[in-house]
Amino acid sequence: MQMKGWALGTAESISVVILIGFSVDYVIHLSADYMHSPQKSRHDKMKQAYTEMGASITSGAITTFGSGVFLFGGFLILFQKFALLITATITISYFVAMLFFGAMSHCFGPESIEKEENENDIKNNESESSEAEKK
Repeated sequence: MQMKGWALGTAESISVVILIGFSVDYVIHLSADYMHSPQKSRHDKMKQAYTEMGASITSGAITTFGSGVFLFGGFLILFQKFALLITATITISYFVAMLFFGAMSHCFGPESIEKEENENDIKNNESESSEAEKK
């Protein structure tokens, strides 16, 4: 595989494997906060995920992107290749997590129905026990 006239060797292949973790990191953090949110509606769950994790994700993206930018100044081609891979991965994964994933969760993400189900279970259990007492 060629990219900018560079051959993709062993070191670059290892870098790509490492970057797979970077590419899903932000989405995983947002989705974990979304799923553990006590809010009921998708809007409120996503708002909480952005509020609680947004600053951390943004800070992590800025610092990782910044470290990649400094690698562009390296004399070895390996550093320049890794700089390109890491800055592109961080940029794309940040925007996918904060824009695309957020929009998809807001529109199609699961809503909390546990409380309603628990209330229905309690009502059903109460009606069953009152019917059993009548017999």
